This record gives sequence, structure tokens and C-alpha cells, in this order.
Amino acid sequence: MKHYSHVLEEIARRCKIERCPIAGSLTTYKITQDRFVVLRFRGDARGGKYFFGVEEDVIKGIGNQPYSVLLVCGTPNDGCANGDTVILPAAVFRQIADGVPIHGGQWKVNVHVKDGVFEIQMTGKPRIPVMQYVNNFDLLFADSVALLPLPESQPESKQQKTSESDKPQDEVEALKKELVENASNSKDYTLLEKSVTKTLNFLGFTAHHIGGSKDTDTLVTAPIRAVVDSKATGKSASQSIDFVRIEQHRKKHGADYKVIVSRGFQPADEESAVIMDTTLMPVPVLCQVIDLCRECSITTSDLIYLFNIHRIVNAHDLDKLRERDSLFRRGVDGLGIVLDSIDESPKSLPELFGRYQTRCEIASVPSLDKSDFERTLNFLAVSFLNVIACDGAGNYWRILPLPECRRKVAQLGQTLFERAEASC
Repeated sequence: MKHYSHVLEEIARRCKIERCPIAGSLTTYKITQDRFVVLRFRGDARGGKYFFGVEEDVIKGIGNQPYSVLLVCGTPNDGCANGDTVILPAAVFRQIADGVPIHGGQWKVNVHVKDGVFEIQMTGKPRIPVMQYVNNFDLLFADSVALLPLPESQPESKQQKTSESDKPQDEVEALKKELVENASNSKDYTLLEKSVTKTLNFLGFTAHHIGGSKDTDTLVTAPIRAVVDSKATGKSASQSIDFVRIEQHRKKHGADYKVIVSRGFQPADEESAVIMDTTLMPVPVLCQVIDLCRECSITTSDLIYLFNIHRIVNAHDLDKLRERDSLFRRGVDGLGIVLDSIDESPKSLPELFGRYQTRCEIASVPSLDKSDFERTLNFLAVSFLNVIACDGAGNYWRILPLPECRRKVAQLGQTLFERAEASC
């Protein structure tokens, strides 16, 4: 059972339901009369707001068949929405998604909950009250529904006021704008240095602005050590880079990585970067990294991959991160099966892997290979999770009862597990 199992049970009381993966989504289901349910879950609310992603490929894969998008907000008796579900029939979803830009292959949907009142908001759109769609499971079988009364266009000042209430979106866009503007400001190069430091901290690194003519501009101290130089220029590309001096900064701070951030780079810079093991990060690509981390289940550890690219980083390099996100999202649904395979008595890795494979076959889901299964067990055994334990002999067992294990994993708001569930 999953942390949104109460929703599946409610549907199963009314009709037959079976998993029907479309475009890699394991939380798409087929119900009676050739109808589909696109289920999305978010376990935590940030300031009363639940973040969801609905993939364009999934909606296209359903085609002309009837469907509903279900946005599950939290779990029963946990969080401000207590597992309530916003049910959007296809016609309503198409109505609110009309004209909304797609990021990372997804429509971004926010559900705001305050004092029991539910409102929905999509990128660039005002909030819309949706109380009539909360826990209204009869909508799954409706042949026609009334469309939402959309708010009229507001004067510019009111539109600005509305967007200011959505601070997370505002802050991200402001950060990107700041990076782009300061990258061209060669009169005050410290502005770009500070913007880059702020960006690295936003991405989850521990970064400190140092600056000055005899030291690095930014020092990253966790989870890696790196020196970062920022080159503001009024031209399309940085004009002079002293790779030897940056190497001296690396040695001074005992860093493992060197990064240069600028508006753009000359071909000769790339040749030097290859020789000097240096990452060249154009500001436009750095802005894409920010978007990627907001849209996908990408962790700071995943981003270290970019520090190992010793040339100019380009948009194609980010595709590998998207692939990691896609693969992880496909495997996330199997994390519950991993937990189901473990009980409270110690068992060896081969025995647990056999139990896991059997459960995957029964559930008709792809299984991890043995090495990935072992890595998953070791992840669940880390001290901050405290879900399972292992001994030196390679035996694993659950520390907590299974329902509590599920709840504990589901409540890790910033882990890869929950972020991936939110975007599935």
C-alpha cells in the first residue's frame, strides 16, 4: 500500500482500477469504461502550498479517451490538507492549462490550502477556487462537467500583486534575472560574484563569497570543495581568463574542482579548460540548471556531475540529468515494494532480493538489478532515515512497523523519494 492508498481504495469501491503505465508514469491508472486516472501525490505543504507536475507525454498518450487528473494533497491526518484530493476532469484540466507554458515536459500546478479552502494556480495564471472538485469522486464517471468560472483579466498592478504572493516562483525568476544582468555588468564585477554565490547556495551547495584580486571569488565547502571565479563582461564572451591563477586558488583552498562562470566563452578558453581540468559554465546554462532543479528530482549530489565536465557546459549536458530524473521516477514506485520485502527479522541480501523480485512480478513492475537493490537498502539504512538496519554480515531488517516506515519515507519533504513522487 502507498501513502495515497486511501485514494486508490476509494476508487476501487466504485469500480475496477488497474495500473496502466503511460509514457513511463507508474501512477496512471485505467478504470471502468476506458477512463483513465492520472494520479499525482505531494506529501508536504510549503506555506500551505502543494507542488505538482503533470507530464505532457502522459496526457498525449491517453489521447481522446476520458481522463481525470487527481492531485493528492498530503496523507490522511497528516499535513494541512489531510490527504484531500482535487479531482480535475479532462475538460477542466484543459481549461486551466490553456496557454500555460510547459517546463521540463510538465505543466506545473500549485494547490493552495488555507482554512480548508482550496485554490489551484498554474504558471502565469491567477488562483482559481476549486472547492467543488475536492474529494468529488463522482466526477471520475461524469460525461460532462461545468467549466470553471475563470477570473477576469486584472489591471497590471493587481497582476503584480498576485504574482508577489507566489514568492518561490518570484525568487527563482528574480535570481535568474539577477544572474543575467550582473553577468553583463563589467563596471561592478562583485555583483556577479555575489549572484553566483547565492545561486550555488540555492542549488544546495555551501558557498561563501570571498572576492578580491588575490583570492577566489566563491569558495564551495560542501558537499564538495570547489573554487569558482565569476567573469562579468559587457561583450558576448569573457575576454581574458588566467587559468594558472585559478589553479593557485584551488591549491590554496584544498579544492577538488575549478569552475568559471561568465556570460560566454571564447573557443580558446575551452581548449585551456580541457588542459587545466576546469569547468566553464555560461550564465544562460546556469539559469537552465536552476529551472531543472525546480522541475525535476535533481539533488545537489547529482549536480556534481557538472563539475566534472572540463569544457564549456551546454544544454545537452543537462539532458543526462533529466534522464536520471526520469529513471528515478520510474523506479520510485518500486520503493514501496522494497519496503514490503523486508520484515523485522534479519535476512540476507540474496533472500531479500528474491522476495523483492517475486513481489515485482506480482505487481507487474520492473525490478532493480541486485546491485541497485543493495544500494537502495543501504540508502534506507542511513541514520537520518532510521527505517531499516543492517549488520556487518550483510543482513537487513526493519526497525519500525511497515506502515510507520511508509509514513516516515513519505514525510521526507526534500528527499529524492518524495520529490520524485510529486513529479510522477
